[in-house]
Amino acid sequence: MDTKIYTDEQKLSIMYEGDKARDATDKIRGFLFQDLITIMCLLQKNVKYVCSEYIEDVDVFFEDNTFEFIQVKYYPKTSPYMKEILTDLYYQYLRLEMLQSTLK
Repeated sequence: MDTKIYTDEQKLSIMYEGDKARDATDKIRGFLFQDLITIMCLLQKNVKYVCSEYIEDVDVFFEDNTFEFIQVKYYPKTSPYMKEILTDLYYQYLRLEMLQSTLK
């Protein structure tokens, strides 16, 4: 019979081993980061309104009828792929052009 006595930290480490594949910590941090960006945008001057998860992650509409689309990425362990991000943003721009958006 194994009579080892484990510390709480050791027990947690053993328990976590089987859950590593299901860990959503980074995704949760990503959503929190996106929320912080949204709040930061709301506090800017001349902002009419801000939408989260509308066209992009954060869409900021200003009183002068201009707007900003913000693609939020949270990479805790890797570097972002700028080419992919820029391609996605350009796609959104073209989509608005195709839809004949009146936004500036």
